[in-house]
Amino acid sequence: MTSKVLIADDERYTVEMVRFAFDDDKYEVEIVTDGSHALAALMNKDFDVLAIDMNMPGMDGLSAIGHIRRINPNVSIFIMTGAPDSAEVQEALAKYDVFGVMEKPFDLDKFIATVDKGIELRSQKDQAAAS
Repeated sequence: MTSKVLIADDERYTVEMVRFAFDDDKYEVEIVTDGSHALAALMNKDFDVLAIDMNMPGMDGLSAIGHIRRINPNVSIFIMTGAPDSAEVQEALAKYDVFGVMEKPFDLDKFIATVDKGIELRSQKDQAAAS
């Protein structure tokens, strides 16, 4: 089964690195460059995991996460950021069921492991909802 992963980040280096990491059939990856595009993508497709940057043009990560939680409470979300101790990150962790924070720059193997953890968490949520 192919897992659907949405990456929301405006940094070209991060996007290219992530695109390279998911070059196999296990994952269906979509990449967007801001929060409003992440929200639109999640309104049109049921992603398993969202990896989102906090600092993007337009709608930032925190605002996007708030909106996304209202339309898709089951997607597993983790944050990618250069400022893991920021107030915005702490607010997202406290209010929006974000399962992790990955500090930039990050190791690709760790990134993939975090995505896989998110896929497992999503599967657990789906199983709990079905029972």
